[in-house]
Amino acid sequence: MTEPAALSTGALYKRLLAYSLKYWPLLAVSLLTLVLSAVTEPLFAALMKPLIDENFAAQRSQTAQWLPLMIMGLFVVRGVAGYANEYCSAKLSGLVVQDLRSEMIGRILRFPNAYFVEQPSGNVISTVSTNVDAVTEAGFNIITVLIRDGAIVIGLMAILLYTNWQLTLICFAILPLIAIGITIASKRLNKYAHSAQFSHADLVQSISEVINAQKIIKIYGAQQVETDRFQKSAEEILSSRVKLVSTSAANSAIVQWMLAGAVALVVYFAGRMAGDQAMTAGDFASFMTAMMMLLTPVKRLTNINQQLQKGLAAADNVFRVIDQVAEVSTGTHQAERAKGLIEFKSVCLTYPGAETPTLRSIDLTIQPGQTVGIVGVSGGGKSTLINLLPRFLDPTTGQVCLDGVNLNDWDLKSLRRQIAIVTQESHLLNDTVRNNIAYGEMRGTPENQILEAARMANALHFIEK
Repeated sequence: MTEPAALSTGALYKRLLAYSLKYWPLLAVSLLTLVLSAVTEPLFAALMKPLIDENFAAQRSQTAQWLPLMIMGLFVVRGVAGYANEYCSAKLSGLVVQDLRSEMIGRILRFPNAYFVEQPSGNVISTVSTNVDAVTEAGFNIITVLIRDGAIVIGLMAILLYTNWQLTLICFAILPLIAIGITIASKRLNKYAHSAQFSHADLVQSISEVINAQKIIKIYGAQQVETDRFQKSAEEILSSRVKLVSTSAANSAIVQWMLAGAVALVVYFAGRMAGDQAMTAGDFASFMTAMMMLLTPVKRLTNINQQLQKGLAAADNVFRVIDQVAEVSTGTHQAERAKGLIEFKSVCLTYPGAETPTLRSIDLTIQPGQTVGIVGVSGGGKSTLINLLPRFLDPTTGQVCLDGVNLNDWDLKSLRRQIAIVTQESHLLNDTVRNNIAYGEMRGTPENQILEAARMANALHFIEK
């Protein structure tokens, strides 16, 4: 199967936004409360000037008496807005994850058999179970940090400019250096994030194979072989995650060191300005409070790069699955009940990438009601031949006909309605016995027919127990 093209960062966010806009009231409340919560932090820094200048002046003004209530009110607004934002964000991200998982399962169940031949089951399981959760980091946690901390940084920078623009220029001087550091780190983080995703998929695949093939593993004494294979996948995950975290931590430490240097310079020049009576004690307290409060959101913004790259790698995997081409029914012929005449006419089948055909010039006619056993050596094409009937596979050349009609001309849903399958290994779904017997389109089968089917399968006696 042809792999869908990789999406750009902008395209990934555009698609995630489309899922979020389905729940626009939650999104709107989340964003509004996020901005409201963010605004309270710069306002607290701004209150430091009157708090110092008014309270420690020779004569307290009327404004100073209201400052304690203003501070209390500020934190009440911050608390309520923060709660509303957390609630709405959690519900919104949960709904989007639910929609993505449902869409993925709906698509996977309609993929042609070739997809499951080419894709290890561990990759599919990992994408549906783990990668979708990681998408919330790209879609919501990151956006939350960007908007909240972005607003805080803008507000605090405005306070700094208003209080003393000369000292603020020192802060601006380090911004290009921070941007260069983040750009370099982004490339490495993206590489390690993709590596971690693939390693996790291999680990899930290894677990799945060990559980499904545990009898074969025991018979051939391959426990140590499988343990070593699992350990290799686990070590690859460990290596990728350590590199991911160490790169992010180094980037964050360098950025904070730059900020610390800026703080040291500000303290030095502020002391000289205070000596020249160019700054009041309130101005200095307000400026230093705003500057120290700036460190935490900047740290979160630099650390977000790790989550961003992990989330984008996961989102890329999710949308690759969603964008896969589903199985298409090209036929229109339908029948309520087929007579059962099956014909293989000069059927050949060669698997993609194989040099020799698995089936070569098969001519076979099976009459309605006739019982046929197909025997042969392992790998001789028995399962391949059977898989042609429900069109899990299509012949490379030749035709397979049911009641004289080429299977390609049958409506796929109608064709498969004529076929029942009993495998050597039984498969019970996590549901009631009734729903396992009356499965899929037979879900509305009457009770007496379900009991009769159980009796014919010699299962009624232990079901009733």
